[in-house]
Amino acid sequence: MQERLAAEITRVVGSHGAVSGHIGELRLVERTVLEGLRRFAPATLVTRIAAKDTHLGQYSIPAGTVVGICVTAVHMDAKIYADPEQFSPDRDNSLSYTMYDRHSPFVSFSAGPRGCPGKYIGITMLRVALAKLVQNYRFAPPSSALADDDFARIPKFVAWMVRGIPLDVSHRVKLSAL
Repeated sequence: MQERLAAEITRVVGSHGAVSGHIGELRLVERTVLEGLRRFAPATLVTRIAAKDTHLGQYSIPAGTVVGICVTAVHMDAKIYADPEQFSPDRDNSLSYTMYDRHSPFVSFSAGPRGCPGKYIGITMLRVALAKLVQNYRFAPPSSALADDDFARIPKFVAWMVRGIPLDVSHRVKLSAL
């Protein structure tokens, strides 16, 4: 995936070009960011208060009830996302953050009138950051052996790595440097 991203960036802006002016052309970069947000949403619990008595499936929800939605549970539902554990920016269903769609409920920034007003700038920043990182660096699993506790995870609506994500980082060789 990393090499596909680098190829797209090089094709659109070159190995040294500024990505910010071409961010709309970097479609794989966008899909990769959105898939990352599907797998690891920045907000993992969204709560709302039922404005009126509501029926949801077999459940009755009285007006005034606080309803919590676990974003991770929605994003990891195999009825919605095929093979949800797999990181796949090439998913058939689009991950739309501009409009909520019940057939593809991408809710990393919530949805509707109470959705996060910063989602557009946040996603744009992630797209630029990912493109610049891939344009300049290569990332690989660590070459040194890791202990089992390096992979310890804390369940917090998602399973966060306790010690971060171990990576080897190297400079990407620029085409003009050859």
